[in-house]
Amino acid sequence: MTATCTGCHTAHGVLPRTDPASSVNRANVPDTCGRCHHGIQEEFERSVHHEMLGKTDKELPVCNDCHSAHTIRRADADGFKLDIMQKCGRCHGEIATTYFDTYHGKVSQLGYTKTAKCYDCHGRTTSRRSRTRARTSRARTWSPPARSAIPAPRAASPAT
Repeated sequence: MTATCTGCHTAHGVLPRTDPASSVNRANVPDTCGRCHHGIQEEFERSVHHEMLGKTDKELPVCNDCHSAHTIRRADADGFKLDIMQKCGRCHGEIATTYFDTYHGKVSQLGYTKTAKCYDCHGRTTSRRSRTRARTSRARTWSPPARSAIPAPRAASPAT
């Protein structure tokens, strides 16, 4: 099923997005999108990006902040995968800068899509479950041994 204008803007009583009663008002966008995307809406409602769970004084994102409104691309499309990193960085600037300094970030900027992105560890909408999965993954990440655990190099034996 393809979205039509009335799927989001309703058939009658179209209101500007600035009107709190509008179906496309920022506060109503998750419910409007959720009419068709039930499972994703449920996941979003359990995420730190949802107003009921997000503990911040910043404006939290809604669907069209990451997915746009009229040029929606599939989340598994290469263009979306590359563009989403910039969108995460709008709110998570320091983290994005750090990411783009890593190998994964550098090759992403070159257009390579098969490298780790934010959502690979943190999930699409950063649900509690995906944050737990990310913490567990980090706990299993290899770390170099402490310097005291590395044996000193042996002296070369004299040639005979």
